Amino acid sequence: MTHAIIQHEADGEILKKYEYDLVEKIMLYLDEYSKTWSDEAYSLFLKTFNEYLEVLKPIAYIPNIASKLSMQTIIPLWSTRFDRDVLETLLISSIEIKRNIERYDHLVETRENLIKLMSFLGIENPDELVMECKNSSMERECLVYVLVLTIVLATNP
Repeated sequence: MTHAIIQHEADGEILKKYEYDLVEKIMLYLDEYSKTWSDEAYSLFLKTFNEYLEVLKPIAYIPNIASKLSMQTIIPLWSTRFDRDVLETLLISSIEIKRNIERYDHLVETRENLIKLMSFLGIENPDELVMECKNSSMERECLVYVLVLTIVLATNP
């Protein structure tokens, strides 16, 4: 796998090709698992998602968000017809947020997409959880944490 540097089409900022490849693979294995329920596809999804988490580390732990999300009944990601573009955009946005790459309306778009994804997954009052991030001094870290925890909970068998 190459670690070449490429330009992000939307804003000209630099991300590693490897980071985009991880996002593409996550989406591919998620699709494959949702269609086949193959143990191999699930294992590949988990392996690739763990590599993605390595790109994002360190990931802040926010106890009040963790307790609120963990009390929710979340529809598994592969059992719902969520908007793939929303998830893919969120995965890329999280890398950009961690790397401090700013785009116009970046945080607004991330908040909106996170609310959409959480709604698809049956999470109650997703706007309230996301607004807790907006109102915190660590909004960027909080948004990344909410996305990561949501995906972890929505992909746990």
